[in-house]
Amino acid sequence: MGINGRTGNRQRAGYNAQRSFARVLRRAGALAALLLVVTTSFAAPTGKKAHKPKAAPEAVASRQVTFSGFQPLADGTGRVFVHLTEKPEFQVSSDGNRVVVHLPNTGVGVRNNRNPLDVSQFNVLLLKAQLVPRGSDVDLVLQLRKPAQLEVTIVETPADGVSLHVKIPSA
Repeated sequence: MGINGRTGNRQRAGYNAQRSFARVLRRAGALAALLLVVTTSFAAPTGKKAHKPKAAPEAVASRQVTFSGFQPLADGTGRVFVHLTEKPEFQVSSDGNRVVVHLPNTGVGVRNNRNPLDVSQFNVLLLKAQLVPRGSDVDLVLQLRKPAQLEVTIVETPADGVSLHVKIPSA
């Protein structure tokens, strides 16, 4: 006992620290036991292999999209481009404000290339462009502000390889 019959602060602090440490150990032990239960409940039964769900077979395409993007041009127009591993065949169809460039036997190798390109802030007729996989084919879907005739060309250059270019008029 300390002065005036009270326990000293140092003694009380040591006791509290021991209690706190014991509480932490109990919690850590409970957490370790919980982890052990969780991992053993998901483990394969003894002598049997764990069942893995089979992934859906993906269609194999001979051509692959390696990069896509939008480029504003100095004359106020714009260009959507799609870089490919091989020269593609394509069909263009249009339905009002929507133009679809169909690329048969083409795949999108990188998931990021499937993200839509939002170009609504540029002063061109295009609002959004997106590569949409359709089995072993890919559609380049172009959403326009109003119906328009677009120019689609194939460009081969030593630096970039093969590219599909879609010229977008200014708004």
